[in-house]
Amino acid sequence: QKSYHRLLSSLAEWEMPRIKKPFGTLLLQQIGNKTIQSAFDQQFDAELKNTARNRRFAVLKVVFNWGIQRFPGCEKNPVIGLRIPAEAPRDRYVSDKDYAFILDIAPTRLQLIMRAIYLLRLRPSEARTIHRKLSEADNKAKKSGVVDDGILVFRGKGSWGGLVEWSDDLLKWNTDCKTHNRDFITKWQIRDNKGNRITKGALDSMWRRVWAKAQLMLEDGQVESIPDHYTLHDLKAKGLTDHPNKDAGHKSPKMREVYDREHRRELPTR
Repeated sequence: QKSYHRLLSSLAEWEMPRIKKPFGTLLLQQIGNKTIQSAFDQQFDAELKNTARNRRFAVLKVVFNWGIQRFPGCEKNPVIGLRIPAEAPRDRYVSDKDYAFILDIAPTRLQLIMRAIYLLRLRPSEARTIHRKLSEADNKAKKSGVVDDGILVFRGKGSWGGLVEWSDDLLKWNTDCKTHNRDFITKWQIRDNKGNRITKGALDSMWRRVWAKAQLMLEDGQVESIPDHYTLHDLKAKGLTDHPNKDAGHKSPKMREVYDREHRRELPTR
């Protein structure tokens, strides 16, 4: 939502090449398919990733749909029918070596989040909100957290939740979380330095810093090489790819394939 609000602010100042006015000053009847398409074609750098470009299409589509429902004169959505650039699917598989490299140089709470994402096949936002111990009320409220038999997880975006049973690695992760929290009264399995839930901004900042640390290690000659950059979300894909049942709660085979980064195996022609 914060990202979309920033996009709205920038779009209001977006100079329209055909009309020579900022987008936010146009009348509704001046805004059509050609107005928006030409602005995308002429003003955005060719190297702008399609994912970033498509977010701009998406926020405009939402705004005009909202306006159609509420304002006389806003009768059509000028984004519908535009040529939306195709987004290249993300196929980065994080090797055990690349995973271990960043894990080893990360601060403790980032290590715990990385391990939670991988072991539980969670999104980063879901890994930040695991509770230390779930009550009966928490269970009914669909909160993720520690129960007797493992970690109960509730995944967003329509994915299945469920109980992830204890394994040796998951038990070790749970013990390390307890050690990290031993001096804090907190309800969170992974907490910040005040015992509160880690915010998205704080997590993003930790992730940027650990990669900056890796780059400095390379420049100082401490290591010969560092991994190609990967995201925290890629660790969920690694968790699914490494999982024997390829299970991360996805209800459709299509979404499961998005996260499975293992190459499909084929037999040669005889």
